[in-house]
Amino acid sequence: MALYASEQKTVSYLVIIKRAELLPSFLAKVSAPRISPLNAAHLPINKEIEMKKVLMFAIALILPAFAIAESPGKSELNDAEIAHIIVTANQIHIENGELAEKKATNKNVHAFARRMIKESTDINKQAKSLAAKLHVIPEDNSSSKSLKADGKKSLNKLKSFSGSEFDKAYIDTEIKLHRKVIDVVDIQLIHDVKNEELKALLVKVHTALAAHLEYAETIQGTVGDKH
Repeated sequence: MALYASEQKTVSYLVIIKRAELLPSFLAKVSAPRISPLNAAHLPINKEIEMKKVLMFAIALILPAFAIAESPGKSELNDAEIAHIIVTANQIHIENGELAEKKATNKNVHAFARRMIKESTDINKQAKSLAAKLHVIPEDNSSSKSLKADGKKSLNKLKSFSGSEFDKAYIDTEIKLHRKVIDVVDIQLIHDVKNEELKALLVKVHTALAAHLEYAETIQGTVGDKH
């Protein structure tokens, strides 16, 4: 992840350099003599105004790339926050699965829901046990709050469906959630985690998420059209 970020920053700096290299030729073009005899008397003032416009345009040309290169990324998460994100994501899977056990009509959807409840519960037990072992109290944070809010919204929406419509909505919801959590794990959690045991748990979580996503995408084709 660190190497990727470094490469991204290098690309941004190359954009800045490239734009800077093009600046002299641009200045030469826009500052070429274009003053008519009628305006000759005002040459110093017009020239100054023209050059100011050129400089302002040049700054506008370069600054966006510089901003991309120097803009700070997301604030780094500590291990307590990472542990809480794991627990939060799995709790959403559990709650969705418990609803699916009651409302799903497709046998594959039922099987997926049972699997999600069991494996998410197991992961949460491991996460909480590890947190206790490390004397870490899981901390709420912007990522966990966002997951929780999205999970609550999705669960309320799922409650409004029934029959085959519920089956489709549940699987679609789980696919979206899995993709989102996988992105969070890949982009930030693996990068930020410090404790090796917690990192090992994250790797295990990632493997499980990938397997769940593949399973859900297979089921999606058996419960009707995607929506």
